[in-house]
Amino acid sequence: MKLGYAPPPVPSGEDLSFREAVEEYLAWGNTQGGRGGHPWGKGHARMRKTYLEFWEEQLGLKELADLSGVLPRVEKVLRKLHRSGKTGKTLTNYADGIAAFCDWCVKRGYLDSDPLRMLAAFDTTPQSTRRVLTSEELEDILENCEPDRRLLYELAICTGLRAGELAALRKSHFDEGRGGLLLEAAWTKNRKPGFQPLPRWLVARLSHHTERMRRDDALVYVPSHPARELDKDLKLAGITKTTPEGKVDFHSFRAVYVTLVIEAGATVKEAQSLARHSTPDLTMNIYAQVRDSRLSDVVETVGDRIHPEKTCGHFVAHPHQQPKGLPPKSSDANNLVQMQEWWRRRESNPRPEVRRHWLLRA
Repeated sequence: MKLGYAPPPVPSGEDLSFREAVEEYLAWGNTQGGRGGHPWGKGHARMRKTYLEFWEEQLGLKELADLSGVLPRVEKVLRKLHRSGKTGKTLTNYADGIAAFCDWCVKRGYLDSDPLRMLAAFDTTPQSTRRVLTSEELEDILENCEPDRRLLYELAICTGLRAGELAALRKSHFDEGRGGLLLEAAWTKNRKPGFQPLPRWLVARLSHHTERMRRDDALVYVPSHPARELDKDLKLAGITKTTPEGKVDFHSFRAVYVTLVIEAGATVKEAQSLARHSTPDLTMNIYAQVRDSRLSDVVETVGDRIHPEKTCGHFVAHPHQQPKGLPPKSSDANNLVQMQEWWRRRESNPRPEVRRHWLLRA
């Protein structure tokens, strides 16, 4: 370099504008940036573009080299968003929008190092949870909605498919012979093809529904804002949207599906496969929920194993289920003969302490 045979090194990204780098990044993502080399989903690509435009405006980025030493300014913008009421999950999405872009620039050699490598994570604990609707509430919703939305809700409840995935379904994805839906990697969230089984009654309904459709028709009608339509149907059904147990939105149908799968007796691996989750932790600790009524049933079953006699009060048998080994009620004249026969059998194998107790009871 001193002799002039080689040019001095140019700082990374100095000859590349921020906008040019962003366009290259988005083109890469829309081609092979997703899982397994698949393109990004439409929603993901739209949000990445939105976040980068936001940071370009907030930080006044012109050249790619302007990202050098940008960490304090990024943190200042995030603090401002936090004061405006944004949740930790939303702040994480904003931060990931530019952090992922910086990682990509480092891998491409456009930046020497990641300027946001020291950016601390945010608390993404959900501020509210989704409530799992009861069977009665599901029935009320289905009875009070339009026929098209009823089929949409039934499909969402019985498959756990997200709104975007339901909107991508076409008539060709319905496999009546196998009794389910063919899922394409291009529009599923996990970017993997698959097969989603359906209950027989829903297969019959979809078969009748598809007879009136063209080959390229959408399998079900998905409104542009399914959550708004669900809010209307909840109001018609007299169901409160938000309660102390959580809120109800369209994605709640996915939680309903996973919970019903677990309650049906599926193993953890089966539930994870049907929910199409990457880890069992996501299935069991995020989506599957425990109902109080189910806990009561489980406790009752445990109690039956320990003490099989179902009693009402102390030493008084349930009127519809007389425990074995106890005498019939002496107050019932129709049981007098049975009571005498019980005492005769008891005398043949006496246990004094038990006989004395029941004599006092009689």
